[in-house]
Amino acid sequence: MNPFYLHVGLPRCASTLIEHAFFSPKHEGYRQLRSDGILPLQRLCMEFRRAYALAEWTEDQFSLLWDYHISPLHHHDSPAFFTSDEGLTGIDDQAGHPLPYLDRAPFLTRLLNGFDVRIILLVRHQARYVVSMYGLHLQNGGTTDFATYVADFPVHRLNWLAVAEAFASAFGEDAVTVIPFDRELHPAKEGAPKDFMEAFQRSMNVSAPIPLSDMPLVNPSLRPEFFDAQLRLNRGEASSLEEGAVPEGEAAHFNATGKSPMTETQSTAIMASMSDSNRELFARFMPQYDAGLYQPGGIL
Repeated sequence: MNPFYLHVGLPRCASTLIEHAFFSPKHEGYRQLRSDGILPLQRLCMEFRRAYALAEWTEDQFSLLWDYHISPLHHHDSPAFFTSDEGLTGIDDQAGHPLPYLDRAPFLTRLLNGFDVRIILLVRHQARYVVSMYGLHLQNGGTTDFATYVADFPVHRLNWLAVAEAFASAFGEDAVTVIPFDRELHPAKEGAPKDFMEAFQRSMNVSAPIPLSDMPLVNPSLRPEFFDAQLRLNRGEASSLEEGAVPEGEAAHFNATGKSPMTETQSTAIMASMSDSNRELFARFMPQYDAGLYQPGGIL
């Protein structure tokens, strides 16, 4: 069976960078995939994205995807395929929203029957994930202060083990590769990749991985040191002089390092709630990396 590499997110973990680098014929990442016999499927990514808002994917959705995107691949001369959509996991900050991965994983099992499906899942330190989500909240015009946002955040949605298990149940545990979204990885074993992008490309057996330093800067995020200024702008409390004082942030593939509004107490509470599931996640899906960093007191 032909390999089918499927990147499923998480959100806030460089999906835009990955898609820009590996879907654009102008970028070396795309050319490297083609050189290795992997066909990037951008139109399938766009079709997944259009259906993100649907709580459940129906038989009509299945027929559309199968007829126009999947069935032709069974007769294609490419030996392998790649596509991506963070919406297949779809973790957000809304407690009442469904968790898309619970619907998408079994749906994709049927859709991709006949391929050797390889799931690629990037995960992020949960306390940092909350900081990143707050930045997105502000970028979307949100007016909640950080302390209230953290206190109200539905942390139970950040159980990355549950996400990995959903796809492992659908495709088999050996078919799921989980990678920490960190600019510098901390291997527990020799020979582990040095950053998340190298690990991502290794998971597809790319023969000459493109260095992270050569990747394009895309989808800028709001840096934490500008959270307060952006909040005042959103609330209409800022002066006209402040309106130009909030620059575009670092690229999406950079962690929220440096100044952060999250206190050690807040971070510890979040990571303590995820301690057991993170420990099992690393033991089962990421034994080559240091699990201690995703425990209370690991990193802030």
